Amino acid sequence: MATAGNPESFPRLATWLRSFATASADPVVRSAARLIEKAASIKNVLPEPYTWLFHEQTTLDEAIRNSKTGSALNVTIWENVGRNCEAFQTISAMKGLELLKSAVHSLNIKEFVPAAVLARSLLETAIHFADKTTFMLKNIRLLEFRHGTVTSSPEFEKEVTRTIFGTRLEEGEFKDLPRQHNIEGSIKRLAKSQHLEHKVLPNKYAFLCDITHPNVLGNARFWSHVEEIDQQGRKRVVVGHNTESEATMLITENALWALSWSAEMIFQSFEDMNEAKLTLYTKLKQTGQLN
Repeated sequence: MATAGNPESFPRLATWLRSFATASADPVVRSAARLIEKAASIKNVLPEPYTWLFHEQTTLDEAIRNSKTGSALNVTIWENVGRNCEAFQTISAMKGLELLKSAVHSLNIKEFVPAAVLARSLLETAIHFADKTTFMLKNIRLLEFRHGTVTSSPEFEKEVTRTIFGTRLEEGEFKDLPRQHNIEGSIKRLAKSQHLEHKVLPNKYAFLCDITHPNVLGNARFWSHVEEIDQQGRKRVVVGHNTESEATMLITENALWALSWSAEMIFQSFEDMNEAKLTLYTKLKQTGQLN
């Protein structure tokens, strides 16, 4: 029997979708089946459940006060940062794979609007994961720990915290949490770093957003064909749940692109975060304070 940690439990693209992807002119869409299965393999190494050990600010401040040397203080601060980086990595992968699994299932059974909505959420999750992982890896590579000297980076620590606790909500219990950045900045940075053709990523995201909202694309998904035009010039349009029209094919193409690209970003970001953690802990061990 397949288990939660076994990629066999992850749905594969249906035969009709594999044929659709193979016939696509877009190499990202053509790679969908392979990249989705590649991302699903992460489940083999994701702990279930995952235990996240970290300091809140009050206990961190106390631990800092109790650190007797600069090296010990570095370990106190950066081991906590490392745990938060790992939590971000694990939670992002879990969320991404959950969205990917549901999106594949919806496309397989030709529920095109739910699939597009899930693909849009998945794309945003993958963009955030990839952008913040790039930021963390870059900064950790630049870290230097000198004997007896405290190394701190409040902005880096703040950004790591934001990746997990950031929100766009401003009322009630959410008002004191970090303000999450708008996704557009991450889209621009990723589009540049991934050497994507101009506006490909923002256009794919905008297309899926349009379906998420009550706009024409989500409506056109149900329009089948013009059955007749009467003597007054009025069109009699057939509308139904089982419609497979030009609009549904366009939705399928864009949703598959999002699934394929996001799957690759999730896999690569997971690997890059492993490198970031290894680099951080190796540097800390060289201080002689971290076991």
